[in-house]
Amino acid sequence: MILSGKTAAERLLGYKRWQTAMCLNAVWNAFGAPKSDGRSPYTLARHGWENTPIERRHSDRRPPLGAVVYFINIKNPQAPGHIAIALGDGELIASTDKPGLGQTGRSSIGEIERSWGGRRYLGWSDYFLGHDILTGTGDPAPAPIPLTPENIGDTDMIRIQSPGRGIALIGPGYYRHLTTDEEVVQSEPIITKHLSGNDRQFDLWVSMALAGRGAATGEKAPVDTGAIVEQVLTGIRATGVTVEVDVDAVARAVNDDLAARIAG
Repeated sequence: MILSGKTAAERLLGYKRWQTAMCLNAVWNAFGAPKSDGRSPYTLARHGWENTPIERRHSDRRPPLGAVVYFINIKNPQAPGHIAIALGDGELIASTDKPGLGQTGRSSIGEIERSWGGRRYLGWSDYFLGHDILTGTGDPAPAPIPLTPENIGDTDMIRIQSPGRGIALIGPGYYRHLTTDEEVVQSEPIITKHLSGNDRQFDLWVSMALAGRGAATGEKAPVDTGAIVEQVLTGIRATGVTVEVDVDAVARAVNDDLAARIAG
């Protein structure tokens, strides 16, 4: 089920009044009271963040219109926390208990942190209780720019993911498989985009990244292809999948692909 973030933000502002300290209930109703994924009883606002997949969490302070926005009480991390809905204009959000207790209205990420002692911004997501949120104005999104060696910049770092390969960080001539939640979280500030696809797309993205800048300049990308293949296999095996392949044969195939891309 896809939820309309724009509609939810408008509804939350339109309520005008809501029982104090019931932010999760208000946001849930604003989204149309969707059935949850059952991963949690979702009795506290922070449960929403805790059950949001790592790759769907974002830490920047410019959430798109309709995204859910989370806060934690750093003085008491086990407290309920707070959830609101982004209005898509920088830090602006639609929130309960703003401008006063028992009301719903406009506020901002910074104002929540300043006026409610101990509240700290956690981040935003386009995922809520197991459902995707359509963020932004609702207008059709522009066609994505294909990922090619030529448009991987000199310093771009991109996080990629597929069902059978897991999650990895790639850049021009660079590959690193991410095997822990901490690595995924810490990669957020340094990536320019996150891409999800099937296993074939994952393999192509890795191949194109390893060609990297070399594809555009004619230079050979300085990579140890065998070691990269071993990293990929290690990441796959960490998920519990048994994989047995001829590493040298795969490395040779990747090298041939890179050579063809650089030559072509």
